[in-house]
Amino acid sequence: MKTLLHSWNGKRCYAHVCYNHMEAARELDGFILDLALWQDELSSGNEQDKNKWAYKKYFIVKETPKRGRTVKEDKKAVEDTKKKHMGFFCILTKRKTSALEAIGLYRSKQAVENCFDGLQKHAGHDAAQDTLVPGYNASLFIQFIALVLLTKIRMEKTSTTNSATSLSGKSWRQWRLSLK
Repeated sequence: MKTLLHSWNGKRCYAHVCYNHMEAARELDGFILDLALWQDELSSGNEQDKNKWAYKKYFIVKETPKRGRTVKEDKKAVEDTKKKHMGFFCILTKRKTSALEAIGLYRSKQAVENCFDGLQKHAGHDAAQDTLVPGYNASLFIQFIALVLLTKIRMEKTSTTNSATSLSGKSWRQWRLSLK
């Protein structure tokens, strides 16, 4: 992880550049499938206009009257793309934080959003039907509040402070008793 200070529209912005090996593997799988598709298109002569940039960048094409068209992968360009562009993502913050803190906040927010999206999909209603079902919006709101509280509890549990309300090293019952 690396943190960089940038100016964006005249304001200070911290960019936390992170690497995720799982995402890199997923992106590499998709890239390999795309390379195979592009190579098949070039070999067969069914070139797509939208993929011309990829043909130029990743392949060496030779046409001879005797042997016809030969398509070879440009190994250097492929390896360069793998090293420079796969698995990286960026988190932007307005205040100075460590890269680990920024990614922790991002992951906790992402967990709540994923759960809430799952709740909406589980309900099986589209936007037009939501207003027709009595109590649907209230039910979603209560579930959302429960997710927010659950995330807050998880954040408190993982915090390393030794305050009276901290959950670190305490059971659920001990923490609840410390709040009284």
